[in-house]
Parts: sequence; structure tokens; C-alpha cells
Amino acid sequence: MSLNGVEVVVKEDVVVARVGGDIDLANTPAVSAKVLEAVPNDAVGLVLDLSDVRYIDSVGIRMLFNFVRTLHAARQGMAIALPAESPVRKLLKITHLDEATAFATSVEEALVALRETGAPQY
Repeated sequence: MSLNGVEVVVKEDVVVARVGGDIDLANTPAVSAKVLEAVPNDAVGLVLDLSDVRYIDSVGIRMLFNFVRTLHAARQGMAIALPAESPVRKLLKITHLDEATAFATSVEEALVALRETGAPQY
């Protein structure tokens, strides 16, 4: 399914959400709702494919941290797929999001990373 630049597919026990274009104040509420609605309680977690994101503002970055917090509270994991050379990846590393969730260069690598780490342990 696709809505507001978000395409969601389920790969076995993981939800993969592909977001394209810009993530900013104008679309963050719709993107956030669409992504979080798509993750059932029995999923291992979420892979967020940001490969086609050209721009993300501070509201979008906050949304990503909220995804991590929400999923961890439900004992689910999250991984982000972004090419190594992506300017968005560099920005997210500056914010230390890579310390809160796994980063990978492809959806396939992110799926492996998420399944290996699984849900956060408390």
C-alpha cells in the first residue's frame, strides 16, 4: 500500500516501510501515522527504507527517534536502510540516531540486522 510517499510491505515477520521525497513538517504527521499503523504487535519490528529521501528536517528526525522509542516500548526493533553516500545518512549520524537503531546500506542488510538483534532486551 502507498500513501503520502510511504509504501509498506511485510516480509515475513518484519514490516518494511519505504519513504520517498522529503520528510518535513508538512508530511511528518501523516508519514508517522502510516508507518506506526502498519506495524502489528507480533512483528519483530520495522525496517525503514529512506533510500529515496532527499531531505529531512528536525521534525522528521524527531519522528525517527519517536519510532525507535515507540517500537522499543513494544519490545520491537527498528533498522534504517540508507546508502552509505546518502547526505541524509550523514545527517542522521550527526544526530546519533545510529546509536539508537541499526543502520544498513540496503533493505536486505537491514532485515538481517533487525532479525539478528531482535527486540530490545530489558
